[in-house]
Amino acid sequence: MSTLPRTKLIDATDFNHPELLPFLKAVAEVDGMAFGNGDMEFPADTTHWQDAMSLRVFDQFGLFELPGRLVAGIGAGMGDLAFQMASQGAVVVAADRYLDATPLSAYAPADMLVRPEGYSNRTYPRGGVMPLHADPRALALPSGFFDAVYAANVLEHLSSAEEVQAAAVEIGRVLKPGGIASISTEFLLQAPERATWSRGNWQLFSPELIESTIVTPSGLAFVDREYETQPSELTFAGKRILTDFAEQSRSFKDLKAARNLHPNLVMYHDGFLFCSIHITLQKLKTDKASAREDSDNEFLPDVTRNARRSARLVLETLREESRTAQPFPGYPPDPSEQLDQILASRSWRYTKPLRTVASSLRRNRLFGMVHRSMSRILRSFKSAR
Repeated sequence: MSTLPRTKLIDATDFNHPELLPFLKAVAEVDGMAFGNGDMEFPADTTHWQDAMSLRVFDQFGLFELPGRLVAGIGAGMGDLAFQMASQGAVVVAADRYLDATPLSAYAPADMLVRPEGYSNRTYPRGGVMPLHADPRALALPSGFFDAVYAANVLEHLSSAEEVQAAAVEIGRVLKPGGIASISTEFLLQAPERATWSRGNWQLFSPELIESTIVTPSGLAFVDREYETQPSELTFAGKRILTDFAEQSRSFKDLKAARNLHPNLVMYHDGFLFCSIHITLQKLKTDKASAREDSDNEFLPDVTRNARRSARLVLETLREESRTAQPFPGYPPDPSEQLDQILASRSWRYTKPLRTVASSLRRNRLFGMVHRSMSRILRSFKSAR
């Protein structure tokens, strides 16, 4: 029986929990490859926890028992979770705004669409990760198609409650009945003057907002509805200032520096105190929810405009690069080299007598008169028919 809830706030004690520990180690393997030592113990990291919680939930619901299970990663970017699940036999559609210019474009590079394997050291079957340009508010994905959906660090970056609701509707729409949704986002612990939504394009969720903007619009049901709303004191001991952490995390290059920077389980920014929450939802098998009509999606016109703008930028970039880029070696072929190859070929040498006879006949005046007369006769017969 599971003793670690599937819906919960991050906590320092999770990193030693026997149910989560195997998944934390599996997630940390990619850092071990980067640092050159996969056996080292890694510090408590929020991203590791989010990925490990998703893997644990999907594993408990049998996602990896059979190869080829379909998973949609909403706002997947170049994150390791897609590659980790692909290495376990799942087929992951990594959906993100890869072609749009956004504040998070560095985490969703356009060339991920071309060669996703360049962003991971993991070994996984070819085609196991299939990136797709898609906006979470109006996903270009089929309805009732996926066995599982994950969305990590996505919903908090949407601009309003209405946008979060639209993304939640889309998550519920693309899931099969019985499918599981794993959502990691930011939970509000403390705010100035009881504020709920933080400033700018960064949202922080209270239990009420989780219910009204994520669960209810999605049409999905909680797995482990009850959860603690305050982490342990040990968790608060690792509090970090967001701006300092973001600046320092860009530069650390070894395990020692990473340990000095972590844990990063609780963050403080501009009067707001927050931490990560993992939400597990399920689409009930009795649900008969149909696909939302495009006409019902108020964000579709904005998504369409963004797509057209991105397409124009891509075309302009390709045209500019085609004018300045060096051609591939041997392409296009040099005409003089082609001629030399023809003249040196065996077929050219063997047909030389025939070409000599044909050239002599073309220069013969009598042959030319006969040829033209026969051509006129043939044309007259053809027109008569």
